[in-house]
Amino acid sequence: MKDLSGTNQELIEEISVLKKKIQELEHSDSERKRAEVALTKERLYDR
Repeated sequence: MKDLSGTNQELIEEISVLKKKIQELEHSDSERKRAEVALTKERLYDR
């Protein structure tokens, strides 16, 4: 029989890694949006 506790632990660790990656992507997206807004404002003021 397969060791399910090991499999469960691996899945828990993978979920943890994926949650961290999601947080990093969300933060990166927020930073990109802030930069985009700042650039848009800058372009509007330069006209």
